[in-house]
Amino acid sequence: MLEKVLIVEDSHLQAKMYQTVLGTYPACRLIFAQNGLEALDQLALEKNVGLIVLDINMPKMNGLDFLEAMRRNGYGNVPVIIATTEGKDEDIQRGMEAGAKAYIKKPWKPDQLRDLINKVVSGG
Repeated sequence: MLEKVLIVEDSHLQAKMYQTVLGTYPACRLIFAQNGLEALDQLALEKNVGLIVLDINMPKMNGLDFLEAMRRNGYGNVPVIIATTEGKDEDIQRGMEAGAKAYIKKPWKPDQLRDLINKVVSGG
């Protein structure tokens, strides 16, 4: 069961879409950050984050740099789903090598995102 999900996304519209889809999970609390630096701060403040949904292209600290920083800072046990519009093969590969569990290309459909989240959270 998902209790806390950190959404790292600089688009307010995309963040609202995550809120709509993840709002269907009972007792799931969403935490938002607009870039990798804010996300690191949130991880330090919030305990028991069960999933991170991560954009790649963001200001201040992009998603790939965040992935590397979170691993260095001891948050490597938190599963990460990369969500990106670009979907460059090298970015996705780098993200997966840095520890992401899965990726989804934007625009995604709600069922696609739910299915992927369920797969990642269940360890499948």
